Amino acid sequence: MERILFSLVESLINRGLLSAAQRVIQRLILHSPTVTDELSVIDFAVSRGVEPELPSYSSLITRLVNAGEIRVAEDLYIDRILKRGIKPDASLLGSMMICYCKLGKVKDEYDHVRKLVELKSSSSVSVFSELIKEVFDQNRFLDAYEYCVRINDAGISLAVSCYNMLITGLASRGYVDEARQVFDIMRERGVPPVCHLWKSLVFGFFKMERVEEAELLSMEMESYGFFVDKVMYTSLINGYCKNRKVQMGMRVFYRMLKMGCQPDTYTYNTLMQGFVNCGIFDKMWILHGQMIELGLEPDVLTYQIMIKKICKEDKVDSALALLNSMSGRDLIPNVHCYTSIVPALFKENRVEVDEVYEKMLDSGVIPDQVMFFKLMKECPKGYELHLTLKFLHAIAKYGCGIDPLYSKASFGPTESIHYQIDHLLGRIVEAGPHLANMAYSIYIVGLCFGGKSDAALHNLVFMINLGFQPLISAYNSLVKCFSKEGYGG
Repeated sequence: MERILFSLVESLINRGLLSAAQRVIQRLILHSPTVTDELSVIDFAVSRGVEPELPSYSSLITRLVNAGEIRVAEDLYIDRILKRGIKPDASLLGSMMICYCKLGKVKDEYDHVRKLVELKSSSSVSVFSELIKEVFDQNRFLDAYEYCVRINDAGISLAVSCYNMLITGLASRGYVDEARQVFDIMRERGVPPVCHLWKSLVFGFFKMERVEEAELLSMEMESYGFFVDKVMYTSLINGYCKNRKVQMGMRVFYRMLKMGCQPDTYTYNTLMQGFVNCGIFDKMWILHGQMIELGLEPDVLTYQIMIKKICKEDKVDSALALLNSMSGRDLIPNVHCYTSIVPALFKENRVEVDEVYEKMLDSGVIPDQVMFFKLMKECPKGYELHLTLKFLHAIAKYGCGIDPLYSKASFGPTESIHYQIDHLLGRIVEAGPHLANMAYSIYIVGLCFGGKSDAALHNLVFMINLGFQPLISAYNSLVKCFSKEGYGG
């Protein structure tokens, strides 16, 4: 059949019936089974002096772009359209807009966006939506946003899925003002917002620590009949409490109750922590009582907050009582509970310190760099490396499952133990590399407290060369150590 049509084209050309020949060529292009066949028809027609019409080129270039043959599409566009001075139609502009975007030729992409926008074609909605998705996938988030605004200003809508992608994507990446503008554009276009878009915006503003704006959005969300859930309310409360605006957090809490959204233990913990951070301790007990009245069980975080607060008031016996009462609720204290109590006991030179420390280890909790730092501040001069070894022993045995043949010592002095520490660090790196950052950082802090800045710096560089990252406490201790030695700027 194809041969017959080619022969027909030849005959029509020879008879001077060029218009009829073009129609047959257009039919050949339209019914070609592959892109390669279409290109062959184009070559045949051009070699016979019969140039295919613009719709044929537009259709072929679109197919080439969709098939991923973007360089072939560009060459064909330049040779057969631009060089011949033919003005592309909306369909061809859209295809080349996508083509240049995929090629990474931003200037050409932008020029074709501008030309297509000027046409104000209603049929370009899908291709503009496709462009924005492609631009967004290339991590050109602000370009995608600016295209959305430009297209909207021209009176052209986008696909609903495109608005959704822009709002959620921009908000999650911190471009909350841009996300909010796209949200408003979508609503102006008559697209009703759905719940997950409101949530994306609220959490987006919350992540940027713009809590007041996040709350206003949540209120607007409620005015549209959407339910603000427990997670959103608690996040807003947490945001205010972190900024020491605990009274505003309480206002959100009361609004939460008024709207019939029941708080959970985490909500109460958030408020309790907020009041403790602001030094308003009496409110903590009131909230704790309310939580019990509602039938909510205190969790480990609840006890952690209360123990920390009580230890700050130097009421270590009360803190111990709270710690011991956790077993009655089948709660295992976390390291943060012990981080408050162990240093408090050590500071008061209480005999229970070793017992509580061993109880912590037996429960599967290993000490961390915060506890080490607190103990180190109370540690007499000359005891630094012994305390370091004690902590590294615990990390090795209880965190890595290895027994480094080191006897459990109390908090007392010992001879030089650099070799034992180096041995332990090597064992920890081999058996528990996930704990190496903390182990090395503890050693560096211990060296700094002992005034051994050169050794501390050497170990910091050494662990970095091993591929580990020192904790911020290690950097801070080293900076402070150098400053004391007169190296500060």
